[in-house]
Amino acid sequence: MTLTFIVKYFNKERLILFLFIFSIILGAVLSLNQKLSLAIGYIFLLGMVEPVIRTIMYTRTMEIVPSTLLGAVVAFWNFINLILQFFANYGVGKVMDDVGPQWGFIIYAGVMILGSLIFIGIKKPYKTT
Repeated sequence: MTLTFIVKYFNKERLILFLFIFSIILGAVLSLNQKLSLAIGYIFLLGMVEPVIRTIMYTRTMEIVPSTLLGAVVAFWNFINLILQFFANYGVGKVMDDVGPQWGFIIYAGVMILGSLIFIGIKKPYKTT
């Protein structure tokens, strides 16, 4: 309900970029955080932001990609997404175990920076009016 309201009144590309930036900031804050109670809240926010990014991107994909190709595009996107999630999650978890949680959150913020740069790079060629 809230997502529908937000997407209706805000530019989708700007909203996605804002959410990426918000995730990057949360990752940086978590790397500096020392309080468990705050960490729980920050991680909860991260858990809310990432599905919103994915949902808005899927919605935008449905607006751009012809319906005859939509199934193949979404299946391919999900395949790539799952592979990247597996390696990123494994890597972040391993770093958190071996080096410390703060470094895992720094890597998380770096992955989100990479994701935002990829998004900025691919959104321009496919922008529709």
